[in-house]
Amino acid sequence: MMPKFTTVLFCCTLATMIAGLGWIGMTRRSIARDIVQLRQELESLHKSTRLNKALRDQFSNDVDLIANVFDQCRTAEDLPRLGGHRIISNADNGESVTFYVPEGNHQLDVRCVWKPAAAKTNSATSPETDTATAEPLVGESTWSIPLAAERSYLFDRVGSWNDVQPIGWKLSCDDESSFPARTEMLPLPPLRTNGGSWSTYRRAVFPNQVNSKVLGDAAGRAFIPPPLRLAEWARYGRIDDVGLKIEFELTLTSDNPPVVSATDAERFLILSKGDRLGDYLGGGRYAVRTH
Repeated sequence: MMPKFTTVLFCCTLATMIAGLGWIGMTRRSIARDIVQLRQELESLHKSTRLNKALRDQFSNDVDLIANVFDQCRTAEDLPRLGGHRIISNADNGESVTFYVPEGNHQLDVRCVWKPAAAKTNSATSPETDTATAEPLVGESTWSIPLAAERSYLFDRVGSWNDVQPIGWKLSCDDESSFPARTEMLPLPPLRTNGGSWSTYRRAVFPNQVNSKVLGDAAGRAFIPPPLRLAEWARYGRIDDVGLKIEFELTLTSDNPPVVSATDAERFLILSKGDRLGDYLGGGRYAVRTH
């Protein structure tokens, strides 16, 4: 009996070993296939990453090129009509801003605030006299201007650096038949400006484009995309013996639906905010659910 039992045990052990070797072989082949597939997927991701980087670099270069073209435009007739779905804006100085608006309804909001500039201490000047002179030189003017869509615009400050003149602004379009030029003057006496400061803004965004921070601040509730800031700068001058600071601020509002770019949409998915994404609208845009 003992030899038969040993034979049976040996055969069972051998069969188990053969089956185990077969399983190991199948597993190794499966792992090898998985490794090949993962390598292919990884290479595809690398290619996609390189392509996305190349596209982002090209987009950045295109924006710089357009901004440089805008820099050379001295009149509205020089402005190119760009096309596309994005707002393009360039404000590289404290004199003017050039921008393009795509399809949709857009409104340019202009805000001007003036007030006495902080004066240096002067023992020969009476504080009471300075205050009495300065009081009328505090004020604010605002304008809301509907814009023609798919047009380029030039917003320019009006007033000389060297001569005593009224100060104001002018907005002109590359197509005057669609949008006649408009000039507005501030309700101030003529003055000579003697300096200024400004922030550089270059914009290339979709109307009402929002980001994860905006959506995060409005988590669980409806939100309204903030206006797009196009430019802000300050001008300094003097009226009689009073120093004056005049601040300009330009913002753009649109009635287009809120959107995110395709690049931001990927980030939304990574941040588990995909529930905010709506339909793909074409042109690199995704709609945003506002509730």
